[in-house]
Amino acid sequence: MAALLTLATNDFEPTDDDDYYVPGSPQSSTSDSDATLDFLLHVHGAVFARGGRVLRPPREDEDFDDIVNQIGVPLIFKRHALEQFARLVGCGFPLLLRRPEGWGLDLFVSMLSAAFDEDYNDANDPFVPLVLDQPSAILSERGLHAFFILELDFKQIAHGSDLATTLSHFVLARCRTMLERYEFGGCGPPTDSASEAIVLLALFLKNMYHIPSLFLVVKNFDSLIYNFNDGPAVLNAFVRHIEFECYAQSFAGVLFTSSVDNGTIFSPLDHLGNPKPLRSRLHSSVELRSTLDLTRHPAFQTAVGFTEQDVNDLDDAFKHLPSNGTSLIDMVKAARRSGRSCVFADPAWVDKRLPPIDPSGFSEAKVLPLPELDCSEGGDGVFPATLVWTVVEAKYGFPRRDTFSF
Repeated sequence: MAALLTLATNDFEPTDDDDYYVPGSPQSSTSDSDATLDFLLHVHGAVFARGGRVLRPPREDEDFDDIVNQIGVPLIFKRHALEQFARLVGCGFPLLLRRPEGWGLDLFVSMLSAAFDEDYNDANDPFVPLVLDQPSAILSERGLHAFFILELDFKQIAHGSDLATTLSHFVLARCRTMLERYEFGGCGPPTDSASEAIVLLALFLKNMYHIPSLFLVVKNFDSLIYNFNDGPAVLNAFVRHIEFECYAQSFAGVLFTSSVDNGTIFSPLDHLGNPKPLRSRLHSSVELRSTLDLTRHPAFQTAVGFTEQDVNDLDDAFKHLPSNGTSLIDMVKAARRSGRSCVFADPAWVDKRLPPIDPSGFSEAKVLPLPELDCSEGGDGVFPATLVWTVVEAKYGFPRRDTFSF
């Protein structure tokens, strides 16, 4: 394995601003006038890059917008996952997706936010070339760039003794920032409750546009239960309120994400390495009723991480650069401790949602129906994104990122 990960001859030197330098790249004068540099273009398979030529892997801190606006940085477009997610827009219940650290969950979420964000540059919309290459009836029907995005990351909330107050201050600050970003003005919702502030913001937009228009994204939503003594109680009250208002069609959509494995992320395997149905789940301090857990749903198996075909597409996209000559997929498998890709999907996935609880404490009468989803990629294994990019750096001689073992 060590031999496979030996760096190739490094023909590339980092520049002073910590960007990768590649001879003949747009950083050199020979490429500055190339008109194709202004466009996001299809490279190979699922790989797209601004300028149509891959020059370096993305950095760990680059999100979707960073990648599609940087010349020569490859994007693996998750068309299937975006289409399935679009089917769930306006469904009336929150969504939950868990994936471990290093698999690329935040990048996937940043793509979703960019896809549905009302604030975009019409002359430089990356989804035009992404979807134009293979037109999507689902995305055309549902429509992109239709919502206002409120993104919260609960991991940014520091330790403290009074979570309710801390959470309220955090959420109100983010609401004010969102209002400023979309040029609404104002000082934010007049409340001291975190969930009520979000609901008031959602209702303000719904009244203005006559349809649910706020898309709420809460990253690391369950991190609060590990940092605060009153975390479970405060978080469950927050989630319960959001679930009910989602049911009441106050939101265009709600997405919770987490990298915490509560016993539902990884699929147990049989003696042949095939996934088995999940028979039980560990006790969780988070009480989710009407939230749809997509973590093991076959329709979202390939949403995060790279399939073997994705890895081969990347290898083909980078092949114009000097390398050690070894197949990228062979190097990835050698670097992976198990040697195998991972299947998160549960072949016997069951919808376990319950009706939400209304403000008076009573359960609603029914569970809203689940739209039909395409599960055709449910058996396709995926590799961690960070591992794949580390191996790309090793094969093609780029500076190595700090990472951890898989």
